[in-house]
Amino acid sequence: MKYKLLHNPRCRKSREGLEFLKGKKIEFETILYLADQLNEKQIEEIIDKSELNPIDLIRKQEKV
Repeated sequence: MKYKLLHNPRCRKSREGLEFLKGKKIEFETILYLADQLNEKQIEEIIDKSELNPIDLIRKQEKV
């Protein structure tokens, strides 16, 4: 199985996730979601696979 990392290089947690995967030698694809915006189908797939409520995917610590 090939994993996908939705990566934001400006985010500390995202950078830590990237280093974790590299350190464990896990094969993954990096998607820079801010540059290559996700389409509606991709977002729905993420919500379905995560079993989270969509509101739980929203960053709440930052100003709009």
